[in-house]
Amino acid sequence: SQTLKFDEKVGLLEVPSFQRVEGFLSQTAELLEVDQEIMVYSFVLLKRFLEYSQWTLRAGMWRPLILTAILLALKIEDKVLPTRQSLAHVYNIYTPREFDLMESAFLRVVDYRVVITREEFCHHLH
Repeated sequence: SQTLKFDEKVGLLEVPSFQRVEGFLSQTAELLEVDQEIMVYSFVLLKRFLEYSQWTLRAGMWRPLILTAILLALKIEDKVLPTRQSLAHVYNIYTPREFDLMESAFLRVVDYRVVITREEFCHHLH
């Protein structure tokens, strides 16, 4: 079976700063027309991934992790999803197949625990 290494596609070589991650999140939310609710869900999923994997955000893997968390949040909230084709066009370093692999790997790491309680959501809302 084919597995994805999150840092196969190297973007920047440095560890991302908070401002860089925040800028990427804002840009992605705008490009994908994602509301605050989805961004909160994405953050909770990303945090859960990092806790389960015991990883830290590092060069080459932080962008795919964020994009994958956003895609999963959109699915959880039953929102209109951008197609993997359109995502691959916007983020042209990833193919539609790679988006599928990233999502599958993400779900395995969090043991398919993607339900977010109201308390978790409210805690991270502000």
